[in-house]
Order: sequence, then C-alpha cells, then structure tokens
Amino acid sequence: MANRKVLLLLDNCTAHVPLIELPNHNQLRNTTVHYLPPNLTSKLQPCVVGIIRNFNGYYSRCFNCMMLDRLESNTPDPENIDILEAIRMDVVAWTFDVRHKTIANCFLHCKSIQSKEKLRETMRIVVL
Repeated sequence: MANRKVLLLLDNCTAHVPLIELPNHNQLRNTTVHYLPPNLTSKLQPCVVGIIRNFNGYYSRCFNCMMLDRLESNTPDPENIDILEAIRMDVVAWTFDVRHKTIANCFLHCKSIQSKEKLRETMRIVVL
C-alpha cells in the first residue's frame, strides 16, 4: 500500500462498525474510510448494478472457458471448482477486464458525480 491512496466507501449497513470502534483504526495511513449517508442506495444502485453486471459477465466468460477446457480434456466433474480457482477468476475478471472507463461511466450515469472533470479527479485519486 506504500505510496497509494485508497478510498473505502461504506453504506449504513449495521454490519459496518464505525471507524472509531475498529482496533488500530489510527494506523490507517493510506486509507480514507467514508460512510455514505442513509437512504442513498436508490441513488447509487444504477452504478452498483452496472459495475457488478460488467464484472459478472467477465467472470462468467472465464468460467465458461475453463469449463470448455475441462470438457475437452475429459476432466472428471468439470463443473467442480475450488475456492482458489474461483478467486483467481475473480482477480482476472476485475483486474484485466473491468475497465476504469466502465466504472467512470456508471458514476456519471447515476449522477453521483456531475462533471467529467470532477470524475477524472476522483478516478485519479481512486486509481493511484
């Protein structure tokens, strides 16, 4: 995490404990935790749905390619994958397939950020 800035956005779910109650919360040097105000889900839902739909599409493609490879090689129980394989497919789908532009467009679409200039500034902070 050295030389990186991370913004962690949390909604008002009861499972998300206040930052002050977390052990060692004062040691967060590169992470800023921001709690979203209540009743914001309806405003952010289009953004979340768009990003998740995009991610799920890429994950499904990875999974289907793996299934085809396993079927072609006559692997027994080709549909059974372990958690490590699933995590690896998640990482590939998120890191290499979901583009920053897709995330930015979702934020613009749901009007979370009003201007492209502000979006570029925010994305620069998030991506760094």
